[in-house]
Amino acid sequence: MPSAPLLKHLKPFLKRKRWHLAGGVLILIVIDLLQLITPRLIGSLADQLADKTAGSGDILNTIALIVGIAILVATGRYFWRILIIGTSREAEYWLRNRLYAHVQTLRTDYFNVNKVGDIMALATNDVVAVSHAMGIGTVMLVDAIFITLMTLIFMLITADLQLTLIALLPMPVIATLVLYGGRLMRSRFKRVQEAFSDMTDLTQEAFSGIRIVKTYTREPFQRERFKASNDLNYKENMKLVRLWGGLFPLVRTVGSVSLVLTLLFGGRAVIDGRISVGAFVAFISYVGMLSWPMMALGWVVNVLQRGSASLSRLNDVFDMKPSFIYGTLEPMTTGFQTDLGQMTIGQSSSPLIELRGLTFTYPGQTRPALKDIRLSIRKGEKIALIGRTGAGKTTLLQLITKTWAPDNGQVFLDGCDLNQLTAGAIKDRFAVVPQDNFLFSKSIEDNIRFYHGPSIEAASVQGTLPMVTEPTPSQGLESETIGQISVLEGSMTIESAAQAACVHDEILSFPDGYGTLLGERGVNLSGGQKQRVSIARALYRDADILILDDALSAVDTKTEEAILRHLNDALAEKTVLIVSHRISTVKDCDRIYVLTDGEITESGTHAELLALSGYYRDLYDRQQLEDKLGGRAGALDHSPIPLTGAETRHTEEVEDL
Repeated sequence: MPSAPLLKHLKPFLKRKRWHLAGGVLILIVIDLLQLITPRLIGSLADQLADKTAGSGDILNTIALIVGIAILVATGRYFWRILIIGTSREAEYWLRNRLYAHVQTLRTDYFNVNKVGDIMALATNDVVAVSHAMGIGTVMLVDAIFITLMTLIFMLITADLQLTLIALLPMPVIATLVLYGGRLMRSRFKRVQEAFSDMTDLTQEAFSGIRIVKTYTREPFQRERFKASNDLNYKENMKLVRLWGGLFPLVRTVGSVSLVLTLLFGGRAVIDGRISVGAFVAFISYVGMLSWPMMALGWVVNVLQRGSASLSRLNDVFDMKPSFIYGTLEPMTTGFQTDLGQMTIGQSSSPLIELRGLTFTYPGQTRPALKDIRLSIRKGEKIALIGRTGAGKTTLLQLITKTWAPDNGQVFLDGCDLNQLTAGAIKDRFAVVPQDNFLFSKSIEDNIRFYHGPSIEAASVQGTLPMVTEPTPSQGLESETIGQISVLEGSMTIESAAQAACVHDEILSFPDGYGTLLGERGVNLSGGQKQRVSIARALYRDADILILDDALSAVDTKTEEAILRHLNDALAEKTVLIVSHRISTVKDCDRIYVLTDGEITESGTHAELLALSGYYRDLYDRQQLEDKLGGRAGALDHSPIPLTGAETRHTEEVEDL
């Protein structure tokens, strides 16, 4: 039986479903009790036949009773299966949903050290093993205990204590085998789960990177890796099969000794006249009924040990604390939605984003990734972060969006401490284009409208991605259609978002246009196309703050210029944070910050940073030289493409270019 600490995370479900389980167990006990009546009926009829006192009516009455009992047993079995097995399936559903939701709250570093295959094994094999333990495990446990006890009582009533004790002589041997074999089974099953998890992860990784494998002709190496993993999985399973295959027949063989002893000593008791023929027939039936609880002991130990091992693995994940807890504050400032659906304007003098001495160290590290970062960003400003790889640019953005949690009093959004705000108050303000441009295996339309798509209910039926419901025409917006795509006027549409990202024409060139289905991670798109679809997805969200984390690295300079030109109108009133290694991307921003080893070492406009003759100037000169060597002399000397900022005082400084 699983211990109380092992069931700690199942308690809410068990408490809610306790009456279903209790009702199922009660029906199961009644059914087991009915089955014990049948041997008594047969024994009584046998005595009447032996005494030649039985008539046709007695035989028919006995048959009718046996048939009636069989019907009641069949009916009862249906209901206890619905209550017990049905509850176990619901537990599987509940556990899987809870696991999925909990894993989403864990820190980013959890996914750095735990493979996808491990998580998939938890959500499949382990959850199913717990469900089986709760369902069929409960049935076998009740049968093993109740039928054994009640059978012993009926054996004592039918025969005598001596014959009952003789028939029970093999029981201690069976108990020893079951207990010892159960401990071995639990450890071996855990190794089976781990081997399966490793094999699943290896398979997923190999096929996700199949193009790299083929490019480097590493198929033989990958086959050997999979064969080794599959061999280990096979060997661990065979160890478990051999243990179970040996334990089960051994228990059954030892159990058959009871029948042999009953025939030997019970037959003599009939000859000596100590028990009747009917009692002997009934006693043999009860000994035969004991074989099922004996076998069930082996089954129940196997199932419960598997369930315990799987529940232990699940508990390890459930015991992990969420990376952080969101607050409860939803301030009524610029960009926050009121209950009436209107926007309340905050104080213009208050910074939209403010960092006050932000210092952050990753868990398990001793060296800070960011040190004493101080800056403020007002609504409508375009801010750029630039620096060497590993300087802390992405970390800073992740702290602003609370992908990682900063310390209290270090990051403020609209004058409110980030740690006091609800998840919606933070996440609804941002649209992010990360370095890793992940696209789902859905249509291009589904990917762009990820933030504002069909309701979750519709998604579960239609197979589309689960997204937040977008406004409907009844909310005051007029609907129009682009091909087969329904979009809305009055906000960023799918088409306008794609046009601003300079990917609209290429999408229309596909046979199915916006309905084109993408392969895994958008594999049938080029790197630049994936990046631009990701930009369109962020633009379509129409959030107050847009974050572009090296979002133009996969496009050429000409396309970059076109994208920036289109973004000029689309982001006129938006706040933009840009991370890039290209001067051409950031030079028109209101302010540019240079990060070095987690610290701000330079800040200012493009012209001001060039005058400092520091890292920024050095990077500018090198890129100018690269442009000239690449036949694009003066690529950075074109007339500026302004990204409209909060203030106009920087525009004349750009003219120095």
